[in-house]
Amino acid sequence: MIELGDWFVRIRGGWLLALPLVLGACTPAPLIVPSTDGDHRPHLTITNGLFGDGTVDKADVETIDSCTAMGGCAFPVFATRYTKVQLSGKASDPIAGIKSLSVTVTQAGQVLYSVQSTNVPDASGKVPSEMGFIGTDNAGGFGVVKPIEFVVSNYVTVTVDATNFENHSNRLVVEYQPQDPVQASISFTPSQIDRGQIATLNISGSPQSSLSIQPPVAIVPYAIGVSPPVTTTYTLTVTQMFPTATASFPNPPPATGAVSHPTSKSVSATLTVKQPPMPTANPAQLLFYLQLQPLGLGGTNAAWTNTFGVAASGAVTAIENQGPYDIELIADGSTSDDCFSGSTSTVKLAPHQTTTAAELAQLYGTNTGFPRPMLACAYAGASPPPLLAVNVTYTH
Repeated sequence: MIELGDWFVRIRGGWLLALPLVLGACTPAPLIVPSTDGDHRPHLTITNGLFGDGTVDKADVETIDSCTAMGGCAFPVFATRYTKVQLSGKASDPIAGIKSLSVTVTQAGQVLYSVQSTNVPDASGKVPSEMGFIGTDNAGGFGVVKPIEFVVSNYVTVTVDATNFENHSNRLVVEYQPQDPVQASISFTPSQIDRGQIATLNISGSPQSSLSIQPPVAIVPYAIGVSPPVTTTYTLTVTQMFPTATASFPNPPPATGAVSHPTSKSVSATLTVKQPPMPTANPAQLLFYLQLQPLGLGGTNAAWTNTFGVAASGAVTAIENQGPYDIELIADGSTSDDCFSGSTSTVKLAPHQTTTAAELAQLYGTNTGFPRPMLACAYAGASPPPLLAVNVTYTH
């Protein structure tokens, strides 16, 4: 009790704000004669203390000097909804000392905590080089009477501001974003198409999660059109930003207990594709679509691909660009990295232009049979279309 009393006096005097508990030591912060003319900034740290069965995706959050030229950082922290978080942290500046420190916590626009403290030089002109905190004095200052804690039932914003004796400041903003058990859905409109028609792929997932689709389809901020050559099952995987494979979500109050949920969920839907009757003409033509792929698959440039094939054996004899964009067909064994460079590994087609026999041989050699994987790039600007249309002439 005597040690706690002495420690609390130091807190009230502004020398140390719960720093022994933050650092696991029982000595006050080093006192320094501060610089008053320089360009230093305080360094800020927040530590998330968790209670119960909640999970967050980071253990520690802190500023770094390179965040902005003027200092300051903002971080999202994803937490399972109803997780109880207790904050501790510190501001440090071994050159210019800590003049003031404040912590503000708001949830859904309501201020939960507003705590601040200011230091002045002692008789020797010295000031604390660090100020830490674990709670409040319940009167607007830092102390040990009440912890700084909250339940992440809604978005919580924590703002930490510190100023040194050069009158330079730094700010750390942390937004705790509640996450519910992962949600995922996938469907098609319509659920059945004729070959060569387009269906809309409808997907949704939990906010602030990563989404991926197999077979690979680029997830774009507009309607995703798909036109596979055969009946295809697509699988959507939604993954939340947690460090473990499962997270325990406390039940909403007043219920008690927690249920462990996976942080990734996969759902599937099948698009039925009706095949056309066997053509009477030989060679025949068929409208075919190449699907936009996620970036990073097979090259750095955007790429479109699909596998051409019909219920017959034969060979591809020509490919016509049916879309409004210039495209480059990519040869077997090459990637979209070869596009837009004049490489002999690609053949450029303007709208409604058709490959020659020599260009087809340049792309596929003598192996023009099908199933035939086709890969292309497009000069489509910043908003690439989900599909590229080509008209394939083939023998059967």
